Amino acid sequence: MTNLPEFLEPELNLNGNWDEICEMLYTIFYNDFIAAEPLRCGIFSVLVNKRKGDRNKEIIFWHLITRQDECSNRIPDFARAKRIHWNKPTINNYGHPIVKKFDHLEGNRKIRRYLWLEDQRFCIILQLNRKKACCYLITAFYVEGGYYHSLNRKYKNRLQ
Repeated sequence: MTNLPEFLEPELNLNGNWDEICEMLYTIFYNDFIAAEPLRCGIFSVLVNKRKGDRNKEIIFWHLITRQDECSNRIPDFARAKRIHWNKPTINNYGHPIVKKFDHLEGNRKIRRYLWLEDQRFCIILQLNRKKACCYLITAFYVEGGYYHSLNRKYKNRLQ
């Protein structure tokens, strides 16, 4: 990985008990997205769906620290989890030249905004709602394998 932009801190150390790690990660998520004022991505407020899931924590929280396996179960994704504290500063710095931002019309006809730190292999996906001038945090992840090529394809086919 190349040098981090000035607005990002190093990855978190996630050694230890998974339950304790989850609580530490949830504290970061809660402080950044639940307790704080909504973030802004241009003219759009960034909101999170507060619907609860496992362990009475927001479903979106689990999307930021786990991934879906072949049986559709959520399993720990340490590459995502150790970057959970990158979400807020990346959204806050969406206008920084290092953030490759683009809108893409998905197959379901919805527009999603991608904030891609290509050199750091990290991507945030937001669901736009232009009528309400807001967007919802959908997920964020470490870009691995074939997904790099998928992001490049979406970037080339982005909305102008």
